[in-house]
Amino acid sequence: MAAKAFHQGQFAVVGAAALAVAGFAASGGTAEAALNQDDVRQPATFAFPDGENLVAQLAEQLGVEEAKPRHAVKWQVAQVGCSPYKACDTTSNPGASHQNQIITNRVLSQVLLGANEQINCSNCFSAFGSVGSYSAGVHGRYNLTGQLSIRGGLAFSQYHGTGYKVTSAPILAVALRYDLADWGWSRPFIDVGATATPSQRSRYTRTYLNFGLPTTAVGRASGDNYGAFIKGGWVFRLTGRDELAVYGELWRSWQNTNSYTENPLPPGGQFPSSRDSLNIAKAGVQWTHLWGSAIETHFNVGVARTFDTKVGFLPVLANIGSPAPPLKERTYFEYGARVGYRITPKITLDVFANGAAGTGSLDQVHVGTALRFSY
Repeated sequence: MAAKAFHQGQFAVVGAAALAVAGFAASGGTAEAALNQDDVRQPATFAFPDGENLVAQLAEQLGVEEAKPRHAVKWQVAQVGCSPYKACDTTSNPGASHQNQIITNRVLSQVLLGANEQINCSNCFSAFGSVGSYSAGVHGRYNLTGQLSIRGGLAFSQYHGTGYKVTSAPILAVALRYDLADWGWSRPFIDVGATATPSQRSRYTRTYLNFGLPTTAVGRASGDNYGAFIKGGWVFRLTGRDELAVYGELWRSWQNTNSYTENPLPPGGQFPSSRDSLNIAKAGVQWTHLWGSAIETHFNVGVARTFDTKVGFLPVLANIGSPAPPLKERTYFEYGARVGYRITPKITLDVFANGAAGTGSLDQVHVGTALRFSY
């Protein structure tokens, strides 16, 4: 991995080489030994006065004939432009943007799985559109037996958040639900399902100070997103008009992003292809009520927690020799609501909302309308 020269004192730092130097400083060993360490994340500071011929300067400061940063490439590493004015202070943002992107994809896919509908109901089919996510699609459910049903749908979506914008994303979702309806008014249920976004196009932005001036670097990439989940809970048919349910859920998501280069370059960064993943545990409650003979309402809320989040590239350097802070796990709320008006016994007009709240950069709400047909 070669250094890139930048004029007027700018320079690029190859993350793996800088981290390897940090390990050398901590161990006092040779450059070759330092660059082959398994854990080379201690901070260190080295001066590179003109930013040219980075590898040769690195070798000179280490007092060896040759530095071989290629031996330290044991992770996917993001190479990012820096300046003496800490242009890299915000380079940990791409990891957080990828994390937010995965969570938003999950929120949108839940609409296709009937997140705003009761646990047990008749066969139905719905066409919908929403803003906040600019999503449009169809979803429905079909009862295979008295206890087993299948649910799913397809949507084309555009959505955005801090540091990213997805301009094209077809989302598919499918799930099986086993509801022990023959137990009576109080009974367990379980869902098993999966989601897929086989092709998505994303735009990533990163803002920082470059020689004291605000600079925004922009990168565009293609990729895909997949998820699998299991959900279990207990449903209570309190009256002929009320259904209450409590549940827990475990969700696993993977997101693949192809390599991209930020513009302008310099001082933009180069990010390799990566695979990101995270798990989500959620506990929630929902309530559906029929008012009179024509108005339906539904509310759901849950608290979710990410864990074992992994971004496919290193948290890039916040400054020369200093690793950026680790990516934080999130605790946040997911919520949904629906008001439906029964135009006829078989046709219902719905207005709904879904979103997430409690983490600042992740806050979002998606509002839409749907026409639902029962059969």
